[in-house]
Amino acid sequence: MQSVKVYRMRNGSRSQVFDGKVAKTWWERMRGLLGSSTLGEREALVIAPCSSVHTFGMAYDIDVAFLDKTGRVIKCREHLSPRGFAGAWGGRSVLETAGGALRKADIQSGDRIYWCERADKNCGGGD
Repeated sequence: MQSVKVYRMRNGSRSQVFDGKVAKTWWERMRGLLGSSTLGEREALVIAPCSSVHTFGMAYDIDVAFLDKTGRVIKCREHLSPRGFAGAWGGRSVLETAGGALRKADIQSGDRIYWCERADKNCGGGD
Protein backbone atom coordinates (compact mmCIF):
# COMPACT_ATOMS: atom_id res chain seq x y z
CA MET A 1 0.00 0.00 0.00
CA GLN A 2 1.11 3.53 -0.74
CA SER A 3 2.13 5.72 2.24
CA VAL A 4 0.47 9.14 2.29
CA LYS A 5 -0.16 12.30 4.28
CA VAL A 6 -3.85 13.04 4.78
CA TYR A 7 -5.02 16.68 4.86
CA ARG A 8 -8.22 18.51 5.73
CA MET A 9 -9.32 21.69 3.97
CA ARG A 10 -11.85 23.93 5.69
CA ASN A 11 -12.56 27.56 4.86
CA GLY A 12 -9.41 27.76 2.74
CA SER A 13 -7.19 26.52 5.56
CA ARG A 14 -5.20 23.29 5.20
CA SER A 15 -3.95 21.07 7.98
CA GLN A 16 -2.37 17.63 8.05
CA VAL A 17 -4.57 15.38 10.16
CA PHE A 18 -3.25 11.84 9.61
CA ASP A 19 -0.39 9.74 8.30
CA GLY A 20 -1.75 6.82 6.39
CA LYS A 21 -1.86 4.31 3.61
CA VAL A 22 -4.07 4.03 0.54
CA ALA A 23 -5.70 0.73 -0.43
CA LYS A 24 -6.25 0.85 -4.20
CA THR A 25 -5.98 -2.71 -5.52
CA TRP A 26 -8.86 -5.14 -5.22
CA TRP A 27 -6.95 -7.21 -2.63
CA GLU A 28 -5.87 -4.19 -0.55
CA ARG A 29 -9.44 -2.83 -0.52
CA MET A 30 -10.89 -6.23 0.38
CA ARG A 31 -8.44 -6.74 3.26
CA GLY A 32 -8.58 -3.19 4.61
CA LEU A 33 -7.68 -3.22 8.29
CA LEU A 34 -8.49 -6.91 8.85
CA GLY A 35 -5.79 -8.58 10.86
CA SER A 36 -4.23 -5.29 11.95
CA SER A 37 -3.61 -4.16 15.47
CA THR A 38 -5.40 -1.00 16.54
CA LEU A 39 -4.53 2.23 14.72
CA GLY A 40 -2.86 5.14 16.47
CA GLU A 41 -4.94 8.31 16.78
CA ARG A 42 -2.94 9.93 13.92
CA GLU A 43 -3.00 6.91 11.58
CA ALA A 44 -5.52 6.26 8.82
CA LEU A 45 -6.39 4.01 5.93
CA VAL A 46 -7.91 5.45 2.76
CA ILE A 47 -9.86 3.00 0.62
CA ALA A 48 -10.54 4.13 -2.94
CA PRO A 49 -12.88 3.43 -4.60
CA CYS A 50 -15.24 2.47 -1.79
CA SER A 51 -18.76 3.38 -0.62
CA SER A 52 -19.32 0.90 2.23
CA VAL A 53 -17.28 -0.91 4.86
CA HIS A 54 -17.70 -3.75 7.33
CA THR A 55 -15.86 -4.61 10.51
CA PHE A 56 -16.46 -8.37 10.57
CA GLY A 57 -13.32 -10.06 11.87
CA MET A 58 -11.95 -6.90 13.49
CA ALA A 59 -11.09 -6.59 17.17
CA TYR A 60 -11.50 -2.84 17.67
CA ASP A 61 -13.80 0.11 16.87
CA ILE A 62 -13.05 2.42 13.96
CA ASP A 63 -14.29 5.80 12.77
CA VAL A 64 -15.25 6.11 9.11
CA ALA A 65 -15.59 9.23 6.96
CA PHE A 66 -17.25 8.74 3.58
CA LEU A 67 -16.04 11.07 0.82
CA ASP A 68 -17.71 12.05 -2.44
CA LYS A 69 -15.91 12.24 -5.78
CA THR A 70 -14.44 15.65 -4.89
CA GLY A 71 -13.14 14.52 -1.48
CA ARG A 72 -15.88 16.23 0.54
CA VAL A 73 -16.97 14.41 3.69
CA ILE A 74 -20.59 13.40 3.17
CA LYS A 75 -21.02 11.20 6.25
CA CYS A 76 -19.10 10.32 9.40
CA ARG A 77 -19.67 7.20 11.46
CA GLU A 78 -17.90 7.15 14.81
CA HIS A 79 -17.00 4.05 16.83
CA LEU A 80 -18.20 1.47 14.31
CA SER A 81 -17.88 -1.67 16.41
CA PRO A 82 -16.63 -5.09 15.29
CA ARG A 83 -19.22 -6.96 13.22
CA GLY A 84 -20.66 -3.65 12.00
CA PHE A 85 -21.51 -2.21 8.60
CA ALA A 86 -21.75 1.35 7.26
CA GLY A 87 -22.20 2.90 3.85
CA ALA A 88 -23.06 6.18 2.13
CA TRP A 89 -24.92 6.90 -1.10
CA GLY A 90 -22.60 8.88 -3.32
CA GLY A 91 -19.50 7.70 -1.46
CA ARG A 92 -16.43 7.28 -3.65
CA SER A 93 -13.77 6.74 -1.00
CA VAL A 94 -13.48 6.08 2.71
CA LEU A 95 -11.15 7.34 5.43
CA GLU A 96 -10.83 4.82 8.28
CA THR A 97 -9.27 5.84 11.60
CA ALA A 98 -9.10 4.57 15.17
CA GLY A 99 -12.31 4.98 17.15
CA GLY A 100 -12.55 8.57 18.37
CA ALA A 101 -9.87 9.92 15.99
CA LEU A 102 -12.27 11.78 13.66
CA ARG A 103 -13.59 13.84 16.56
CA LYS A 104 -10.05 14.54 17.86
CA ALA A 105 -9.00 15.68 14.38
CA ASP A 106 -12.21 17.74 14.08
CA ILE A 107 -13.29 16.05 10.82
CA GLN A 108 -16.86 17.08 9.94
CA SER A 109 -19.32 16.75 7.06
CA GLY A 110 -18.43 19.34 4.43
CA ASP A 111 -14.68 19.23 5.05
CA ARG A 112 -12.53 18.32 2.06
CA ILE A 113 -10.08 15.48 2.58
CA TYR A 114 -7.18 14.73 0.26
CA TRP A 115 -3.97 12.78 0.41
CA CYS A 116 -0.53 12.95 -1.16
CA GLU A 117 2.46 10.66 -1.25
CA ARG A 118 4.72 11.42 1.69
CA ALA A 119 7.61 12.26 -0.65
CA ASP A 120 5.56 14.82 -2.64
CA LYS A 121 6.91 18.22 -1.58
CA ASN A 122 4.38 19.99 -3.82
CA CYS A 123 1.32 18.45 -2.22
CA GLY A 124 -1.34 21.09 -2.02
CA GLY A 125 -5.01 21.54 -2.46
CA GLY A 126 -7.74 24.04 -2.63
CA ASP A 127 -11.48 24.21 -2.73
